[in-house]
Amino acid sequence: MLFHDFVSFVLRSPLHRLLSKATMLVTMTGRKTGTPVTLPVNYIQDGSQLFTISQRNRVWWRNLRGGASVILRLRGQDVVATGKVVEIPAEVGRELCVFVQKRAPAYQKYLKIDMLPDGTPSPASLEKVAQERVFIVFDLTHGNG
Repeated sequence: MLFHDFVSFVLRSPLHRLLSKATMLVTMTGRKTGTPVTLPVNYIQDGSQLFTISQRNRVWWRNLRGGASVILRLRGQDVVATGKVVEIPAEVGRELCVFVQKRAPAYQKYLKIDMLPDGTPSPASLEKVAQERVFIVFDLTHGNG
C-alpha cells in the first residue's frame, strides 16, 4: 500500500483523529481528465479558511486555478469548499509573510525562511521560497452557500 493510500485510508476511518488535526483529503475534478482526484494535504485552519502550501513542481494544485469546488475530508467529515491557488511569486511571498508570522510560525523552519531580528521574514528568503512554492486557500463559506 502506498503512503498516500495508507493516509487516505486512515483519514476515512474511525482512526482519523490520529492524523486529521493537520492532514485532510482534498477531492477535486481534474481539469484535463474530468475525473475526481483525491490526495492528502497538510493544512492550517484560520476561521473558515484552510491553508496549505505545495511545491510548485507538483501538478495537483493546477486543478484549482481560477477557483474550484472541492470536497474536503476534514476531521472525519466531508465538507464542500472552494479552493483557489496563489501562484504569482510576489503574491505567494505576501501570503507566506502573513502565514509564518501569524498563522503558523513553526513553518518558518520547515520552509527555510530566515527571520530578521525584528521578527519579520527576510525578504530574500521569502522571495526564494515564493519561487519554489504555491499557496492554496480553501474557503469553507463559499462551498456551503
